[in-house]
Amino acid sequence: MSPDPGADDVVLRVGGSPENVRTARLVAAAVARREGLPEDRVDEVRIAVGEAVTWAMHTVTDNVVELVLGPGEHGTGEFVVRVGGGLSPVGGSAPAEEGDPDPGAADGLALALLRGLADHVIVEGDTTVLTWSDVPLT
Repeated sequence: MSPDPGADDVVLRVGGSPENVRTARLVAAAVARREGLPEDRVDEVRIAVGEAVTWAMHTVTDNVVELVLGPGEHGTGEFVVRVGGGLSPVGGSAPAEEGDPDPGAADGLALALLRGLADHVIVEGDTTVLTWSDVPLT
């Protein structure tokens, strides 16, 4: 998964069993709060991470899902979550971005849900990148 985690990022690796989705959601909510995301947006992070991790568990080959959570680029006021082993992009090779055609019933529904929760959703290979843009600048 790229890019490499920064000094302020939290990296979480969980096994591919369904009971680990709850752990990922709890950690994501805690990190979002630490970053200053408003509480209503923290709920969106929790739900989106649960969905992204669940779908990642269906696609990982080594039975491990990795999350990198933390601030976006310095001074952007973003909170970014990268989930390795994510949704399959359209056609299986090109990145899927907002506005792309539906990649299929199951992945399309998950992608639509993620787009409804996060400000930006990008699927790059086996990594799903979720971004929320309302972190207060310090």
